[in-house]
Amino acid sequence: MSLQVGYYALSLFGGALVAGAVAVIAWKRAMTSVGRSLAFLMAAVFTWSLAAACEAAVPATATKVLFSKIEYLGIATVPVLMFLFALRFLRSGVSLGKWRTAALWVIPIMTLLLAATNEKHHLIWSGFRSLGGPREQLLIYEHGSFFWIHTGYSYILLFATTVFLLLAFFRFKGIHRRQALTLLLAFPLPWIGNALYLSGLAGAEKGYDHT
Repeated sequence: MSLQVGYYALSLFGGALVAGAVAVIAWKRAMTSVGRSLAFLMAAVFTWSLAAACEAAVPATATKVLFSKIEYLGIATVPVLMFLFALRFLRSGVSLGKWRTAALWVIPIMTLLLAATNEKHHLIWSGFRSLGGPREQLLIYEHGSFFWIHTGYSYILLFATTVFLLLAFFRFKGIHRRQALTLLLAFPLPWIGNALYLSGLAGAEKGYDHT
């Protein structure tokens, strides 16, 4: 399998390495549920970024679609993991309880299953086309109906995550307030890019994202 590694793929590989390193460090130092939540979150980001990098680097369309399905291991889980991490950060490791936590995972699990079997129903991707480039052959994805359900759910969780972090910023002092501010600045960035892509204002011409 030949690779065509351009700047976009290299940036994703770099992001995956950073996320993987943070996940390992957080897991080794995890003494609370907050630390474990961060480790799981960064592991999901690592999976998402690494699969996206591989998708951008491989030339065959079928292989790209396969890596896109692997990406959904991160795409579908990151919003819930962000929400749980922010809640536990704000309230010192509080748990939602078994049933409420399970309910949070219903749509992500459905999204994963539908992405894995998309050829049978096209509810995640209704189609795609190739966008050639000097180093990468990127794909533009057309979205199916369940994709928008997943997207709406993800942005609801992102909004709740932002509210939790804002509350933490105003409630905490010292290092915890600085941590809250760092998280507030970092967490929304990929979602802003995703929103621009979905609105057609950026990224669609380049094929940089299909989430």
